[in-house]
Amino acid sequence: MPIRKAETKSSLQTASSGDVIEELRRRYDRLTQSQKRIAEYIVEHSQAVAFSTVDQMAAQLDVNPSTIVRFTYRLGLNGFPDLQERMRELVRGQLSRTGDPINESQVANHLEGTSFGASLSHDWQNLHRTIAGLNADSVGRAVNILVRARRSMSSRASRPFRWRTTLR
Repeated sequence: MPIRKAETKSSLQTASSGDVIEELRRRYDRLTQSQKRIAEYIVEHSQAVAFSTVDQMAAQLDVNPSTIVRFTYRLGLNGFPDLQERMRELVRGQLSRTGDPINESQVANHLEGTSFGASLSHDWQNLHRTIAGLNADSVGRAVNILVRARRSMSSRASRPFRWRTTLR
């Protein structure tokens, strides 16, 4: 799948001065076929690039690892570790945005009118009420009590309690 070309200024900037993904888009038309495959993989699998080795990425693309390393230098990076670090920054940015407040309707509007949707909505409302009633000091005291407790009991909803009876 080709990378959508970004509308950019005519002057070429190196990846070290900006976003690697945008740099790939700027240079895409001038890349060889194997370089295009590498570029597409970087764009489409940023998490894999961030946390895999150059050998793993090369195996996925069926190219020599040195081809990927040379490609990173062509982008103006300081080798594959530099690419990985930039992809990790990108992934961190994506993850931090997922912490934005979520509206119930954004999550479950496709389940509206189903019994599961009604149950989920009810659970969502209960969770909001619980969170609204939390006090940081009270939570801290409860955690300390649990930490100091010699014994604690818990309940598992996945297994109902079974009564044992014996007949004589």
